[in-house]
Amino acid sequence: MRRKLRKKLAGFSPEFPADLDSWEMRGWREGLEDDLPVPALVLFLLNRVLGYRQLDPGDKGRWAVGCSVAGEPVAFRDRKFGFEILVAPGSTLEQKRILFPLKAALRVLEEELLVPEANEQIHDCRVAVINRFGEFSHRYQYFRTKADELFAQAEIRPSDRKGMEGLPSISAVTAEMNRAAVAEREAFFLSAAMVDAYYSLLEHRLILLRAFTGKPMAAGDFEKLLGANWEGKLVMVLDLNSKGREGKELLGELRRIKERIRNPFAHGGVENDRGSIYVQLGSFGAVPANFSRARNSIRFNFRPIVAEDHAAMCGVFDRLDAFLETDDLSLPHRFLDSSVDPAFDAGMLTEYTTAIKDGGEAVDEWIDRWSREWERHQNADY
Repeated sequence: MRRKLRKKLAGFSPEFPADLDSWEMRGWREGLEDDLPVPALVLFLLNRVLGYRQLDPGDKGRWAVGCSVAGEPVAFRDRKFGFEILVAPGSTLEQKRILFPLKAALRVLEEELLVPEANEQIHDCRVAVINRFGEFSHRYQYFRTKADELFAQAEIRPSDRKGMEGLPSISAVTAEMNRAAVAEREAFFLSAAMVDAYYSLLEHRLILLRAFTGKPMAAGDFEKLLGANWEGKLVMVLDLNSKGREGKELLGELRRIKERIRNPFAHGGVENDRGSIYVQLGSFGAVPANFSRARNSIRFNFRPIVAEDHAAMCGVFDRLDAFLETDDLSLPHRFLDSSVDPAFDAGMLTEYTTAIKDGGEAVDEWIDRWSREWERHQNADY
């Protein structure tokens, strides 16, 4: 593979002037986020695989590596403020002379080494994911709050404008009904978006909690976790059927919301029980293919979601949230709330388990250590 890489990097060599200070070089960053979106791959290619010398990255620097391209010194440096390519003052090298060969070599590296290695690590659960619980939660809360506000506005209010014989004027009544109808329609849009956001939040939350519970994972379990639907992920973290009647009823309501609300709007109006399909009964006309079960259809009422539906769904979601944040999941959820990025390898799962076993204070201490390390990396304080 190294022979292929060197061929792709024709004109590149590991020589870099010992007396050249990289801080005296001229750099550029513009466009690099598209051409080289993962700077660490450049370091891995040039230093780890090809043996190019690392340089002093300087203050707020993560790493730097030097080389020569077409006989001219070139350096690559990743700092807190971004990734940059450096050339000597007065260099005539064009950006494409550096980028094109480098990108070609990275494609070879990824195909022949990194993809197989990534597949193996994923299968063995030696991976981590980014904790975006706050983002998913805020998205859900945004739609929920906006829907609450508009459903409240959709209530028809008495008019002070009087017509003949002291009764409210027809125009005032009509205007108020139109205003309320618009508010209810927009509230329906927001409530449907809320439902979709909640199930996305739920799946992300369950992936994080699966790690933070610390339960051991066998080879292939991480792939099964990602491949499972929301209910499959839920069983891996919380078995609602074991929570008695309340848990079983809650699971049934979650399934109903998913089938009646979320799926039709997420899949172009298609209803799994064929409610969106109409069949012809001769001269008697077209009827829905789910027949009497049409009463359960999202389209059975004039407005698919009204205030009562919205409030009921919010209640269901709140009940599930309570299950996911209390009892045995209380301390695992503390990792999640603290924005810890979970790892799924055996060593880290054992750390989560040990901290949880030692109690809330131990969990808080672990989170503090992790947060300090995260901040150090983000600020490049090495």
